[in-house]
Amino acid sequence: SFEQLCINLANESLQHHYNHFIFKRDMEECRSEGINVEDVRAPDNSECLKLITDHQNGILAYLDEECRLGTGSDDGFLQKVIQNCAVNPYFSFKPLQPGTFIVKHYAGNVT
Repeated sequence: SFEQLCINLANESLQHHYNHFIFKRDMEECRSEGINVEDVRAPDNSECLKLITDHQNGILAYLDEECRLGTGSDDGFLQKVIQNCAVNPYFSFKPLQPGTFIVKHYAGNVT
């Protein structure tokens, strides 16, 4: 549902903020103290956020486009998202579950 997508977008945004300002800041502090953090990898969910929010190719952009059409529909939106997002590693859909798609969030898959 749209509500679930908004909730997940908020959670992804909070996770991105946390990743950026906690992990990266702490790693910079360690570097400044001479601690080797080369092997430490901070999670980065920016590509998942981009899948949802990109102004040209994001899920919300396709929703906006479909809403601006006088004849927009749920199916039209779903088809645009599937056609344009299917190659994104954070996106999937199951043809046997019509009317749905999956966003692979940091916390797990959400339909």
